[in-house]
Amino acid sequence: MPAPLPRFATLAYCLPALGLGLLVLSLQLAAPRFYQEVHGLDLTTLTIIVLTVRLLDVLLAPVVGLASDRLRTRFGRRRPLLVVLVIPLAGGAAMTLDPVPGAGPVWFTLAFSLSLILTTAVAVNHEALGLDLIGGHDRRTRLWALRDGCFLLAALILVLTWNPLAPMARG
Repeated sequence: MPAPLPRFATLAYCLPALGLGLLVLSLQLAAPRFYQEVHGLDLTTLTIIVLTVRLLDVLLAPVVGLASDRLRTRFGRRRPLLVVLVIPLAGGAAMTLDPVPGAGPVWFTLAFSLSLILTTAVAVNHEALGLDLIGGHDRRTRLWALRDGCFLLAALILVLTWNPLAPMARG
């Protein structure tokens, strides 16, 4: 059994969940409303897009996990994927949350799909990295509780700072 994870390593593992939580919650809560209010997309269209992307996301998560488990590099299995996936994730999030003027359903579908699918890919690899760091499922409770605490802190930050009644368009 590996030695317990040092506090710094635990913190270094858990803190990215704060950023991922801020991103995921912004994408899932703010983006559809923004496209409906500012870009005039129909609620039915938005609902179909979000539901389709989430279903695709559910089907893709096990594939990402399998690919992550089978990847072998000199840098490890998870870290290279995390490094490679974070850059397109940032681009997809920027495309979703700061769209071109007049963005329509096609733009929203592509940007939202890219963002959520990459978010899932990063989250799956991050969770698997946690298991690799602690040496198995039997020691995961403390580490995942801290990671999920960071995610909940992100939700609290959004609740306390996000005013859904304020206009989301730039002035």
